[in-house]
Amino acid sequence: CRAVAEAFAQQLALRARLAARLPGHHAVSLATAEQISCPIYLTKPARRLIVDDFLPASFPPDATRRLRLAARIALRNDPHSCRGRVFPPLVPGANDDLGEDGAVLAFAIVEYMRRFLSRKFGMPELREPEALLQWLHTDDLAGEVADDLPTWAYAIPHIDAANRPSYAVSAILYLSTGGGLDFEGGRLLFHDDEADSAIVPREGRLMAFTSGVENPHSIERVTAGERLALSVWFKHSD
Repeated sequence: CRAVAEAFAQQLALRARLAARLPGHHAVSLATAEQISCPIYLTKPARRLIVDDFLPASFPPDATRRLRLAARIALRNDPHSCRGRVFPPLVPGANDDLGEDGAVLAFAIVEYMRRFLSRKFGMPELREPEALLQWLHTDDLAGEVADDLPTWAYAIPHIDAANRPSYAVSAILYLSTGGGLDFEGGRLLFHDDEADSAIVPREGRLMAFTSGVENPHSIERVTAGERLALSVWFKHSD
């Protein structure tokens, strides 16, 4: 369909544009036109939402700190967590590594996030969230992980819906603060047509955006400290 062709064409254009602006960056594995199903959620202009102190008073006042501590334990102990970088908090058995408190808290945060973003983005049927606790640190600057991607592969510009066509809304709840407080680098970059737009992580800040071709993005390399965040991708009922 037309949306498929447009998504694929813009993904290829993104590759070419960023190759010129960011010489030497690694190409990301992209979905082909045949793999992108209709409807793909195209939104122009890009839709983005930032909410500081996102969690309401119904959550414990130290909710982000508690989830951060639980994430650190899970990421250090789980041999399947991509060498201490990502952990899926919603999968069965996650509480074995995350702890009962951490697992319950992660589930409650994602559900509140789903209802909140359904209202804000006018998509009442957001569903089937996929979530990762992500821990980025300076060790990521050395070595490699699976598929010969560098450990700082998070810095590769990409479009979420091109990697997983069913994604409609992407969201990040920051569990630590950048700008030199907890870490250096690690800003979220939106690769807009004229210039990059940068979002500095702050503990408790929610950054949400539509997952389509309108929001190509990447994360700056973390050059000092530790960046922890809960990343969530929501699907939309067809």
